[in-house]
This record gives sequence, C-alpha cells and structure tokens, in this order.
Amino acid sequence: MASLTLQRHTQLLEVLELPQLMDTCVRNAYYDEALELAAHVKRLEKKHSNIPIIAVRSVEDSRSDFLKLIFHEYC
Repeated sequence: MASLTLQRHTQLLEVLELPQLMDTCVRNAYYDEALELAAHVKRLEKKHSNIPIIAVRSVEDSRSDFLKLIFHEYC
C-alpha cells in the first residue's frame, strides 16, 4: 500500500489541492477556469465513485459559493 501511495503521490497531491485551486479561481474571478475545474471534479467523482474523497466535497462547497456569487453579480 505504501509503495502504491508513493507511486501515486503526484496524482494524490493534485486531488488534495483542488479545493484551494477552486477557491483561488473564485476569489480572483476566473470564472471559466472555475467552471472547468468543477466539471473536472465531477468527472473524477464519477470515475472513482467507489473512493470517498473529502476534497471533492470541498470543491462542491466552493462551486456552490461561486454560483451564488455569479447569481448576485449578474442578477
């Protein structure tokens, strides 16, 4: 298990950094990138639905905040 984790270190780190990346996109008004990132997370979630990942929930929370921000800005 440790060997596999070490082999997948880069991929694991990328997944764990997703919430921070989403937050950065939203805070800096990179809306297209935030939408692309949200779509990427959805694809990951579907592909690996058998693996519960906390990072996915955090990104979903940020996505929700992002959508509220957009709604209030443009409506």
